[in-house]
Parts: sequence; C-alpha cells; structure tokens
Amino acid sequence: MLARAAVKAMQPICAGSVNQTPFRDGPLAAIFSADVLCHSRVDESRALRQFHRCLAENGWLVLNLPAYRWMLSRHDAAVHNVRRYTASGLCHLLRATGFRLVYLTYWNTMLFPFMAIARKLIVTNTRKESDVKDYSRLIDLLCRWTTGIETALLRRGLRFPFGGSVLAIAAKKKCPS
Repeated sequence: MLARAAVKAMQPICAGSVNQTPFRDGPLAAIFSADVLCHSRVDESRALRQFHRCLAENGWLVLNLPAYRWMLSRHDAAVHNVRRYTASGLCHLLRATGFRLVYLTYWNTMLFPFMAIARKLIVTNTRKESDVKDYSRLIDLLCRWTTGIETALLRRGLRFPFGGSVLAIAAKKKCPS
C-alpha cells in the first residue's frame, strides 16, 4: 500500500504509528488526523504529545473525531473505535498536551438524528459490522447536499452545539523566549 500511495501522491510516503511517529522534532507545519485518536491501539495522550513534538513552532493540528460516548455502537466495534469525544473533553485533552485551541465545533449536525436512530433505535443486526455502506443515488445526493449546507454554514463562522463528529483546530504554543 505504501508503494501505491507513493505513486498516487507523487510524494515520499512513510509508515509509522501515531503512538511513536517516525519524524524528528518540529518538521511539520500541519497535521490532519481524521478518526484516529478514537482507535483501540492508539494512546490518545501519547499520540497528541507526538503530534505536538513533530509540529513546527506555531504549527497547526486539525482533528476530526466521532462524538459522544453514548453513541458507541456496532459500527464503532467494527472499525475498532473505543472512544468518542465531546467538545469540552477534547478541549481539555488538547490543552493538557500543550496545544492552544483555535477552533472547535461539532458537525454532521443535520444528519445526527438519523445517525442516532439508525445506531441506537433500529438495530437490525447485532453483529459487529459497520453501517457505512453504499446507499441509493438519491440518499447519497441528499446526504451530500446536507453536508454541503453545513460546510457552507461552518465557513461562515457558525458553530454547531451538537453533531456526529467534533472538529478541532489547535496550534502548537509558541515556546516562551
């Protein structure tokens, strides 16, 4: 997969673990992490300290994580998620590992009621399998349209009070001179 990714990206690719990143101190201007800290083999505090170490002074960290512990479901078990987050909990975790919070919001708000119903009320199958699948073209278009509206609102500065995911942007604090 590394060779395939290198060809597709036309950039150097390396393998590593977020628990012990394979980079020296401070070479990265930004790190984007989507649904990683929530996984069973990830030590979230250690991974955040590694991110902090690898970021350049004033470097940016963008995190997207699943929201609400009570939403843990068969989907999470299937994809090895053992944690879900609240905005306040994520804020505390980021500050505890040396980050300065820049932006924090929930998102996937408009689809959240459907997600909660599907994962908590309509359990048609008790096996550990993800509910992520191909949907009809109409459902797919409606979901894309809905998330497009949310994206436009977020870009205009709106922050959502709840949602299926938490989005955080943090900066590595500048070291005092």
